[in-house]
Amino acid sequence: MLEFDTQQKPIAEFSPVSGCVVKVKDTVINDLSTDQLYLLKICLLIQCGYHASENHISYLQTAQPGAISHARWLTKANRLLRLYVSQEGPSDSLTVGKKTGRS
Repeated sequence: MLEFDTQQKPIAEFSPVSGCVVKVKDTVINDLSTDQLYLLKICLLIQCGYHASENHISYLQTAQPGAISHARWLTKANRLLRLYVSQEGPSDSLTVGKKTGRS
């Protein structure tokens, strides 16, 4: 279910997921495409969690991750992550590592 209207799915109070995406300098951000910027912001949002990411949430509530295309893996990743932040609980596959102590 990657084909959906992102503006019809509000961002829910989802659980953060640990990751290794880091904030980048403005000079780097200025060179990113729209899809790349969206991916950076949604990754940072997911890592920080709902309550720690107000600036990313406001951006993602109005930004569009792009039309779905089988040739555009970046758009698929953006839509998949946007779907995640639209749900209040992480899927079992994301929480298995937490329950067993693995990262």
